Amino acid sequence: MVDELRRPDELPTACALGPTDGAARMDRWRALANGRLDVRHGSGEVVVSYEASRGVHEELESLVAAERECCGFADWQVTRESGNVVLHIRADAQGLAAIVGVFAQ
Repeated sequence: MVDELRRPDELPTACALGPTDGAARMDRWRALANGRLDVRHGSGEVVVSYEASRGVHEELESLVAAERECCGFADWQVTRESGNVVLHIRADAQGLAAIVGVFAQ
C-alpha cells in the first residue's frame, strides 16, 4: 500500500539484472579494470579513464549499451579524450552511490 502512495520521482534506484546476469556483467567490468587509469567522482558524475588499448572502446560501448537497458536511472557516455577512452556516468546521488562500488574495487 505504501508503494501505491509513492510519487514516481521517489521510486528507489534499481537495477533490472538478475543475479546470474549481474555476475557475468561484473566479470566484464573487472576484465577492463587492468586498463583503468583513473576514477574521479564529482558532483553528480563518475568519470573513469581507460587506456585506449585494443578492444577497450568497443567493450565499453557494449557494456554501456547493456547498462542503459538495466540501469536507466543513469546517463552513460563513452568518449575519447587525450588518447584515452573515457566513461562518463551521470545520475542523482542515490544512483551514483549504487554505481561507484563497481569502480571502487
